Amino acid sequence: MTAAHCRRHAFTLYEVVLAIAILLGAMTVMSKLIATGSRASTRAQLQTQAMLLCQSKLAEVIAGVEPLASVQGAPCDSTASGWIWSLEVASGPVEDLLELRVEVSLPGEGAAPRAKALLVRWMRDPQLFESEAETESAESGA
Repeated sequence: MTAAHCRRHAFTLYEVVLAIAILLGAMTVMSKLIATGSRASTRAQLQTQAMLLCQSKLAEVIAGVEPLASVQGAPCDSTASGWIWSLEVASGPVEDLLELRVEVSLPGEGAAPRAKALLVRWMRDPQLFESEAETESAESGA
């Protein structure tokens, strides 16, 4: 037999160690990508929940379920435990408009909230509707 026929077809120790190092490096990178994706997914879910709660609270204020008065740091209902909401009522750019600012947040560790949403809406002042109705009923009664 010649020397060419006696050569073994196997991996050397160097090749095995190099393959294991590449595999471990790839697994490390993949685990970091999975952790980053998981954090981004959780953050997106919390942000979506914050926006939905904010829309719900704004709708409750407009419908009259919640009073049309400023509120700071009130807890949300029992279905959204841990969430707090605030309402700021201010005069709008026109005399008969009110500016409603509803903010919902989930407190986190430290000063920064884990999730937060803010909606601003203008609506006509309901006091104007009441005073107009009283004026019309007084005129029709006279």
